[in-house]
Amino acid sequence: VLFGSFDEEASLETELRLYDLNGRILIEQFIVENQFVINLDGLPAGVYVLKARHARGEDVVKLVIK
Repeated sequence: VLFGSFDEEASLETELRLYDLNGRILIEQFIVENQFVINLDGLPAGVYVLKARHARGEDVVKLVIK
């Protein structure tokens, strides 16, 4: 499980997408508050990319699941 938060300006409406390294969307959710929880159970070990798109642009984070 991944917990996270955004600053108040970016949190009004945020689209979260988790990608594998082949560019496939594995998880997609929209949040309207500044905190979120993503269930990563069942994902194999590896490297993933989490993208958060909001009114101010896009944030990208690399995740490593061991």
